[in-house]
Amino acid sequence: MAGGERLGLDLDPHDHVVHFFDAEEALVAGVTAALSAAAARGEGIVVIASDGRLPAIADGLVAAGVNVGSRTADGSLTLFDAAETLAALMIEGTLDPDRFADIVGGAVAAAGAGNRRVSAFGDMVSILWAKGNPGAAIQLEALWNSLATHHDFSLYCAYPLSAAAAGDLDEVAKVCRHHSGVLAPQHYPDAARPDALEELTEDSTVFLPVPSVLRSVRQFVTDHLTAWGAATFADDASLVVSELATNAVIHARSPFLVTVGRDAKTVRIAVQDRGDGAPILNQAGPLDPGGRGVAIVDRISTRWGIDWLARGKIVWSELALSSPLTASA
Repeated sequence: MAGGERLGLDLDPHDHVVHFFDAEEALVAGVTAALSAAAARGEGIVVIASDGRLPAIADGLVAAGVNVGSRTADGSLTLFDAAETLAALMIEGTLDPDRFADIVGGAVAAAGAGNRRVSAFGDMVSILWAKGNPGAAIQLEALWNSLATHHDFSLYCAYPLSAAAAGDLDEVAKVCRHHSGVLAPQHYPDAARPDALEELTEDSTVFLPVPSVLRSVRQFVTDHLTAWGAATFADDASLVVSELATNAVIHARSPFLVTVGRDAKTVRIAVQDRGDGAPILNQAGPLDPGGRGVAIVDRISTRWGIDWLARGKIVWSELALSSPLTASA
């Protein structure tokens, strides 16, 4: 992935940004902000959105001062229903690159008539993902990127955060690699109720490679330890997972899977990413600005290590508990 967390929603030329959204309102607000700014710059607009989302985006553009009727009439704005468009792109359940070039490429070319830049929004990928077909969603991302080699446009696409958090790490990593930047959700979902966590001995979730998720990573671990009756170790565990997750975000630049588990005597924290670099135990000097993360993990952990995978690695830490956890706490 070439980029990271974006602080604004204005799209630069040839941006291909993915927004993992936590709420429908947040997505619509982000899309309308990006597209209305593009319209103010005189760009053509292409919107391919689900039938429930399409009217909200159109209303948002109108509220932002975009003359949707006039722009639709002159061809500089095109609104497509995502499900209908997706059906037109398929041959026997498989995406057809030629149809994509004709239908989507044709819409982008029409919106860009007169050498206009184009900004587009598409959520066909989220429909494919929701149908349990992430491979086709990733293929569609690649088709958009291929189209960008022939047309001057930027693209904003979206997936619900739940698709990433509950998804396969490899698939989420592939999605991120196809984008120039990731727009993080404002909030990760809160952990399950404490009574729902009490019976778990292990739990995992996937996080995005953006700095703003680190607070949610720490909360994820803290909530579990508190529910397990190990709250006195929550600060140490939170510090360990923060350092491991920071390494995944900054150095691996990869989505990462955080797993927290326990037995009667030990809490185990693991962060799995798709990076190929190993965390190094440095002895940072007093004036060095960084380089202490692994040293902190080493100092706090009873033991820690790295398990290398065919793709990426798992960095894990174990904390010995001063008193055993009971089976139900």
